[in-house]
Amino acid sequence: MKYKLMVLVVTLPCGCSVQKDDPSFEAFFEKFRADSSFQISRVRFPISFIVYDDEGKKESKPVVKNDWQFVRFQANSIDSGKDYVAFQCEVIKVDSAHVNVQCLGTDNGIWATSYFTCFGGRWYMERMEDFSN
Repeated sequence: MKYKLMVLVVTLPCGCSVQKDDPSFEAFFEKFRADSSFQISRVRFPISFIVYDDEGKKESKPVVKNDWQFVRFQANSIDSGKDYVAFQCEVIKVDSAHVNVQCLGTDNGIWATSYFTCFGGRWYMERMEDFSN
């Protein structure tokens, strides 16, 4: 008897750009920074919050869902009644499944990076690192 061997090759897309849930990181991030309920659903808890002391020693503090505080990734508006804090956030694409958002202050010592990973067609915040002084 002759048997024919059939090989099926399947290629799966990498990254989130082809997924229906998050069509792009930019679209995801706009919703993530505007909607507190959406944000909390897209943080992988417990999230690692890394800070550095005055001597540069690294300390990791896990943050659980009940302790999460909404992060807007934008400076306070002047008319919000709060002190104005000037900083800019930059989206840095590492590869198709990893994006970092780095926020740097203007003359105020703010320097923080948030790390996002695409998992199952959705973007999630994996950890935050605060280098601020």
